[in-house]
Amino acid sequence: MTYTRVLANALWLLAATLIPSGEAGAQASLPSSPSGKTLMCSSPRTATHASHRYALTELPLSLRAEEHKQVPCTRSKTMSRSSSTAYRRNVLGARQSCGRLCVLSPGACFQLLRCLPRPARTAPLRMDEASPATGGHGKRDMERLGATVRKYTAHASCSERLRNIDVLQLSVVFAPLVLPALAFFNFENAVTDFHVMLDILSNDNWVQVDGGISKAASLTPVMNGIVLPSVSVALSTLTAITVSSLRVRQLELRKHLNTEASLLRSLHSATETLLPRAHCGTDGTRALLLLQQYVNRVLSECAPGADLQELALGAANSELDGLTRLFHRARQMRAARKSDEKGDEYAAWVEPRFYATTEVFPQIYLRDIEQVRSKRLATLQTTFPPEHWLGMTTLGAFILVAFLLAADQDLLRFLAPLQLRLLFAVLVGTLVGIACVCADLNAPFRGAFRISRVADQFGSIRAEIEQNLHRDDG
Repeated sequence: MTYTRVLANALWLLAATLIPSGEAGAQASLPSSPSGKTLMCSSPRTATHASHRYALTELPLSLRAEEHKQVPCTRSKTMSRSSSTAYRRNVLGARQSCGRLCVLSPGACFQLLRCLPRPARTAPLRMDEASPATGGHGKRDMERLGATVRKYTAHASCSERLRNIDVLQLSVVFAPLVLPALAFFNFENAVTDFHVMLDILSNDNWVQVDGGISKAASLTPVMNGIVLPSVSVALSTLTAITVSSLRVRQLELRKHLNTEASLLRSLHSATETLLPRAHCGTDGTRALLLLQQYVNRVLSECAPGADLQELALGAANSELDGLTRLFHRARQMRAARKSDEKGDEYAAWVEPRFYATTEVFPQIYLRDIEQVRSKRLATLQTTFPPEHWLGMTTLGAFILVAFLLAADQDLLRFLAPLQLRLLFAVLVGTLVGIACVCADLNAPFRGAFRISRVADQFGSIRAEIEQNLHRDDG
């Protein structure tokens, strides 16, 4: 039992080292709204609502301020407001110092602060150590609190990292190594169980004197001449089609995402030019919010585990419709005339040099984005049905059964045990490797062949939009 536990811990630590968590944390959409409402939420697996933890280092600066306001702290009746602020700053400083994997939900932070001991002071305090403004807690208390929070946070981040391990990527890494080893060491048990199962199914009440040699000799021509070639050709054809189609699908998704990101940057620039918030008021703010929410939608669609059925419903219904109506109904903007101290009039707003030619560009960008979005969602929804995977699994199982039928001889198992073990392990490893590659390619935003890093550029686009929103508000 002790060796099993040590081996299990070693495997989990190795998986935590090889597979970084938070892979989709940088991709999934984050909550952002000037009104404080949660539009989207970050999640390693799916984009759900506000029950998930946030990776603080992945948040934009404007969102970190909102996150800071939400972090609670314990505050007694005698504890002043400045001391409460100091507690909050220490907790947030500890969260930022632990790096990318440092995550603490507000509830966990509240429980952590409740369990932290506060040293009792009996001697009078010096003014440089504590003052009434700090509520009786000096700098040493704050430093000790920060160190304790960092220790608890590091432990929590390790646990969070183990919980966020992608099962698919873990299977892709370890299955081609573990299953052939199990097949090598359990070959005799597999052949024995297979032989017993055949005896039960055939209702044989007699014992073969030659150890099954005559039966194998009669089955070998049929099996090697007709059955195995047919099954092998069918499995190889399906495997080639599956791998090729899934790989082309990933390349198409990568191309569509890059094109959509470029068009979104151009649309953002055109929106700032045609609808400046200083002169267009709510129209400029509404356009930026719709554009920001659309970027959040794209990030949620690129998150691992996104529901394809929900994506199909939102293909023609998105924030692009609101942007299109907004540009269609936009009023003509004129430069307001103002007078200076001498009475001379001047233009309060100067049109850009190519303003007249830029007016048509946003509608062209919106049309191109809608087309690229339709192609991207159509490519993402192009998957194989369950019957396809069931057929490939059945063909692979038939090859294993044919090998066990050929190896079901007492003399063969006695004369060549090591060779049969190796052949069985190679056969199992080949079939498992094919299954892992197909499963990995079937999920474009997770696994070893993921294209999730292409979606990281949408995070920078969202950060630029948020900077424009908060810059004008400030």
